[in-house]
Amino acid sequence: ALARPARSGQLWDGTAWPDETHTSAAVAVALTKSPLVTSITRIDRVPLDVEGAGLPVYTLSPVRGRLAFVLLSGHAPTGRLDAVVGPASMRGLHRKIGDHLHIGGPTGAKYRIVGTALLPQTPHSSFDQGVWINAHAPGAGTPSPLDEQYLVTIPHGGSIGAAADRLHNQLGIEVDATSQPQDVLLLKNVRTLPQVLAGFLVLLGLAALAHVLVTAVSRRRHDLAVLRTLGFRPLQTASCIAWQATTVGFVGLLVGLPLGVATGRYSWRVVARATPLVYVAPVALLAMVVAIPATIALVNALAAWPASRAARLRPAQILRTE
Repeated sequence: ALARPARSGQLWDGTAWPDETHTSAAVAVALTKSPLVTSITRIDRVPLDVEGAGLPVYTLSPVRGRLAFVLLSGHAPTGRLDAVVGPASMRGLHRKIGDHLHIGGPTGAKYRIVGTALLPQTPHSSFDQGVWINAHAPGAGTPSPLDEQYLVTIPHGGSIGAAADRLHNQLGIEVDATSQPQDVLLLKNVRTLPQVLAGFLVLLGLAALAHVLVTAVSRRRHDLAVLRTLGFRPLQTASCIAWQATTVGFVGLLVGLPLGVATGRYSWRVVARATPLVYVAPVALLAMVVAIPATIALVNALAAWPASRAARLRPAQILRTE
């Protein structure tokens, strides 16, 4: 999400604002003529009454290319009375796809919810709040100038900061770089937690296995002594401990890998819905492939010392004592 802003709904690189000296039409013309801009979409935001709640209502009008909000479910508002709602607003309004919303108070209209989407972050609303309607919907074409802006993208690999400076110097218009939502930025504080937790669990598992192998030699020394008496050589006695460690490793892989994948995907889906983000199932094929030989190598390395102890057991002394 931090590396790919589109997963938090931020598909545009910057925002251009009309001001006292640059009308909306002038900004659109200037951006259209600039080779620094690849796509331009006008966005209007109007605070309206939505089922008794004051929510931002957005419309999009493409100027060059086509930008749209990132859909989480359903489809974009294609009909005149279609509405796409932010996930937080959907929960707050107790609605689902297919239900209807009354937008605009007494003079408004009833809209049908056709999807959920991630919307722009504003000082007054989060990117999971608001409603997106068709630009030709009733009352959608009369925003105030303060609620009108242009979303722009720049060529792939370019710097929005450098492009914004050049646009300001050449055209005199202000272009602000798009910043990621605060909820997404806060993920930086916890991005190392899964790695730290995984490392701790690996150490805990290895410590538990080492304890099992060490105590196995002590607890099963009578059995090992009997095997030696029946003809086992020291190397074969050591192999018993190595095979015990290998068996534990294989069982751990057989149970742990599928369970880990299922738990990881479920946990990430919960995080993605709560933040919210576009859910993309995490796939760590390299880690899964490396885990198999690494686990077998580690458990056998842990078994080396207990196995050497088992090979040095003296059957006559143990059987006489017990």
